[in-house]
Parts: sequence; structure tokens; C-alpha cells
Amino acid sequence: MIPIKDIYVQERGEKYLIPGGMPVGIYVKTKGILVIGTSPVNGMSGETVEPAKYLLKSGDYICSVNGEKVSTKEELLDRVHEYGDQPMAFGIERNGERIEVAMEAVMTQEKAYKIGVWVRDDLAGVGTLTYTDTAGNYGALGHGVSDADTSTLIDMEKGLLYQTDIIGIIKGKRGTPGELTGIINYSSRYCLGDVKKNTKAGVYGKLDGIPEELTSEQQIPVGFKQEVQLGKAEIICTLEGERKSYDIEITQTNFNARETNKGIRFVVKDQELCALTGGIVQGMSGSPIVQNGRLVGAVTHVLVNDPTMGYGVLIENMLEMAK
Repeated sequence: MIPIKDIYVQERGEKYLIPGGMPVGIYVKTKGILVIGTSPVNGMSGETVEPAKYLLKSGDYICSVNGEKVSTKEELLDRVHEYGDQPMAFGIERNGERIEVAMEAVMTQEKAYKIGVWVRDDLAGVGTLTYTDTAGNYGALGHGVSDADTSTLIDMEKGLLYQTDIIGIIKGKRGTPGELTGIINYSSRYCLGDVKKNTKAGVYGKLDGIPEELTSEQQIPVGFKQEVQLGKAEIICTLEGERKSYDIEITQTNFNARETNKGIRFVVKDQELCALTGGIVQGMSGSPIVQNGRLVGAVTHVLVNDPTMGYGVLIENMLEMAK
């Protein structure tokens, strides 16, 4: 007897996308109020008290107070002030589970009730659009929107994508990552679309229409992981008001990388890009990587010790997360 193994084969048709490369402002509203950390407060008589210590921790989301939903910092402050020194039950989401925590606020020397917790209810930043299709479905950033203090992926309630203008470039150098600085105009007329998903491989949503910068761009085929080769490629980004391609060299691929957004490793070869930015800088995350006329990935990280070297996510992984 010769053992035979069943193999599942799925045929894939050619997929086409419009490569991005334009800067975008990303705004996300947290699902609940994110706890950054706890801190002591001074009571009326000068004593130091920590009401939230051991009860709340970084990464928790406060969703309700005594059964009343709260979604903004202002609502949380209002509920704490309303209940004063009465016992309060805080509805918390922790690691995907809902729990309740009992806590009492403290009247401080400023004559305000406090629970001694640092919180955040939204985030905003600048990144790069990776792709869109003709229906306006897009992917951007190449990695998730995470909180800088807790390093956790934001549990998002809703989000919006905005037109952004790059106004300055801080060059990267060994040991210090550079940065694109931009202006995000939160007026509705500059809103490009919504953000529906925040994942470890990027953010996704629907554009209200194809951005003007991309209306004349042609769709190109997607290159799946088995088509990515070591050697010449290019990244597309907008640095001085002009969407341009810059030369890179793919030096390594890892289809089983522990970190989804480090499937491609590359080095910047373009002297113009190196002169402008020093290499890869913050804000370029999401810049499409094109090789042999195919969209194969997006820029995600820079090596801090060498800004000319960076990582990218395979476009195949981005498209999988978009589903």
C-alpha cells in the first residue's frame, strides 16, 4: 500500500489594484476609553491615594459606569463627578473579555472627584495609502494603529481617512528614526472615506471616490508571495508634493515571519530618496512596493540602526486581512 495525501488546491485568478503612494491622515475612535496607566491623587486632607491601582491596567477599555455607556473622556469625567464618593461599577473590556470592577472616587484638593487613571479615546497620525480598487476599497499603512504608550493594537469603534499635506521631512539617521510631518485637515470636505478595520497588517475601508492623484493611474496586477524575487524593486511615495517611484533592492523574503508585516526585507538604493529622507522614515508606512510591474507589498518598518534598510508586508497578507 502506498499512502496518498489529500491536497486542497484553490486556483487564483489575476487580481488588479491601483497602487497608492499618497499621504493620508488616519483618525480612529477607540471602542471604549483606553486606559494608559494609573497614578496617585492627593485627597482633601493631603493623603496620597490610588483608587485604580491593581483594579485597572494599561490596555483596559472602560465601556460603562454603573451600567451607563461611556465612549469619551468627557463622558467618563461626567459620570465620576455625578456619582462622587458613591461606589461605582466600571464595565471593563480586558483581553477581549468583559468584567466589572468596583471602585470609589476620591475628592481631591482641587475639589474634584478623581479615580487616578490616564485615558485616551482617540488617535490620529500620518501614513501612506497602499492601494485601492476601482470600487474604492482600500488598504493603507501596512501595520496596525497601535497606542504608543501601551503598544497595543487599538480596538476601534470607527475611523476616518483624510487628505494630508506633507510640510516637512526629518531625516533619519543611525539610532534615530526620521519622520514625515503633515497637516491633517479634519474638515468634512477633506475626508477621503472611512476606516472600517484596524489589523496588524494595515487599516482598511472605503473611499468616497478615487483621489485626484490616482485618477490617471492604471491598475496593475497583484504579485503573490511566490512571485516576489530578490533583487530590484521600487517603492511609491509622496515627499515634496509629487508622487514618485524610488529604487530599492529586496534582500530577503520570509513567508512564515513571526511578525506578519516583516515578510519582505529591503535596502534603499535610490540616492535621491536617501538625500531627502536618509532612507525610510515614519509616515512612509504603507508605501506600495512594486516589482516587475506587480504590486507585491507595502513598507512597514525601518531598521533604527540603518535607515536605508526596512521591512515590508506582503500584499497577499494585506489582502487576506482586508476580508
